[in-house]
Amino acid sequence: MKNRNWIENFIHTLILLFYIILTNNLLNNLYEKSQITYNILPYHILYIVIFIILGFLVGSLSFFHEITKPGIWKINLFKLIFLGIPTAYFVLCLLITYFNINWLSFITNMYLVVSVSSNMCSVICLLLGYTLITSFYKIDNKNCSKSIYK
Repeated sequence: MKNRNWIENFIHTLILLFYIILTNNLLNNLYEKSQITYNILPYHILYIVIFIILGFLVGSLSFFHEITKPGIWKINLFKLIFLGIPTAYFVLCLLITYFNINWLSFITNMYLVVSVSSNMCSVICLLLGYTLITSFYKIDNKNCSKSIYK
């Protein structure tokens, strides 16, 4: 069991490293292209998507452990409400400012968007992906709360 866990973590680490190297090259090429064409929107959208997917990948190991467990699926609403919604709000603010949607401009806060560096944006997108995938878990049928059929 201990050896299997070590191999599982090693493979997970290799997948993460491969994804980071591959997407880093893709982002660097797209960044250079955006500097030449002055069109930064595709770069920023792909940047957000890549880091959300990276968050999914970081949390995927715990999600795959949940898949193998018997029981019923539950959602951790506390985590989604207090961690998922604020991070999704920040990502939404970034996209709304890039698309310049006037009727949604009341949602954005320019100070929030301008004051945060791109490194913080990557952390927030990663946190959003991790929060989304780790908010699902399974509980045993024995540990379920009282059923309405009892």
